[in-house]
Amino acid sequence: MSIRYLDAHLHLQDKRFTDEREDYISQSLQSGVRLFFCNAINESDWLPVVKLAARYSSIVPFLGIHPWYADNLTTGWQSRLQRIIEQIPGNAGIGEIGLDKACQVDIGSQLLLFNAQLELAADQQYPVSIHCVRCWGMLVSTLESFARAHELPAILIHAFSGSKEIMKRLVRLGCFFSFSSRVTDPKHTKLQDIFISTPLNRILLETDAPYYKIVLGGNHQDPATRSNDPAVIRATYLWAARQHHMLLETFAQQIWQNATIYAHPTLIGK
Repeated sequence: MSIRYLDAHLHLQDKRFTDEREDYISQSLQSGVRLFFCNAINESDWLPVVKLAARYSSIVPFLGIHPWYADNLTTGWQSRLQRIIEQIPGNAGIGEIGLDKACQVDIGSQLLLFNAQLELAADQQYPVSIHCVRCWGMLVSTLESFARAHELPAILIHAFSGSKEIMKRLVRLGCFFSFSSRVTDPKHTKLQDIFISTPLNRILLETDAPYYKIVLGGNHQDPATRSNDPAVIRATYLWAARQHHMLLETFAQQIWQNATIYAHPTLIGK
């Protein structure tokens, strides 16, 4: 049986993919990537993501508003998001949402937006993909408070880079953790230690394509000369399997099983 990979977070609708989107998807499928969790970042992304998911059964659409756009919302965005996501046949999630103190957007506005989207996800039990930068304490406190009044949906923390203590608190909330190729960089020893400490049944891997420079074992390359291509996810899987002293096939099967909480059994069973 061939190895099945999944990319737990990327942005296939991004304009940087315009000239090579079909090639990227085709190459990914040929290399064994069977699932793509494709995340919107603003309202204008919603329909492009939906259209991609309608065309490719391997794409699971995540629709939401990134914290960078928390101060640029249009009237009626909530009802529009709910209406669109309810019309998607099969799988769908809420994402990319979250909190980010590295941007200039007011954190109060970010929190209001985050909670509104989290409530929608909780009401319908849609899986959620969460972005967090320099807000780990606030994120955990918000989720812990939210969990006291609601049943949390399936939560994936995208490109996790928090501390070991933060990871443990999020594990207690039932969260999953997606790691990008950054974890393979030998300069990031702390992140690697956290990766090893994260329960294996809570781990997923991602490219976050087309964002970020390629990082494969510390090999940084200019994104202008090398795109975030399917080789990245395969190499990240191989590195991660070695850290757990597992065969690549066995490790990939575990990651695939972890993703069943985000994808309908008829899709994940392919």
